[in-house]
Amino acid sequence: MIAVSLPSKVGGWITFQCVFDLTNSVSLGFTHTGGTTRRGKCTVRRCTIAKLLCTTLQEVKQTLRERRHWPIKQFGEWLLRVVVGHYRYYGVPRTMGRRRVFRECIRRYWCRIFRRRSQRHRMTWQWMSRLATPWLPASHIMHPYPAQRLRVTTRCGSAARRDLGGAW
Repeated sequence: MIAVSLPSKVGGWITFQCVFDLTNSVSLGFTHTGGTTRRGKCTVRRCTIAKLLCTTLQEVKQTLRERRHWPIKQFGEWLLRVVVGHYRYYGVPRTMGRRRVFRECIRRYWCRIFRRRSQRHRMTWQWMSRLATPWLPASHIMHPYPAQRLRVTTRCGSAARRDLGGAW
């Protein structure tokens, strides 16, 4: 059992209790731990494994070096596929921080590669942010919680469907 104490708006402390095993489990590229939400409900926290994230970023960095002289449009399309593929796999709730880190690292590597394309670089961060905006989309959740994903409502507003055995 985990007891979490948080400061109250009125003053004092509010204590929440949650039943979880404190051992971390690692599967499918995530570290699963037990925790609580801001409202005090028990939840499973998923965090992208840092070693996998670093490995993926190093692979992308090496590929960027190999494709340094590609045209910008082709480069952007390839990076769009890489970033969107990453979001599709790791786009679960509570992983926004690591997804944002992934996008910013890709943007930084891309700018560094552009600066190495010639002896006199004129690549400013303002120009890079204008270039990266269409090709590196902002992160959003692709796989919501099951309670949101599997919610079914019918025309009459019932949560159960008649053909699945529910009553009207």
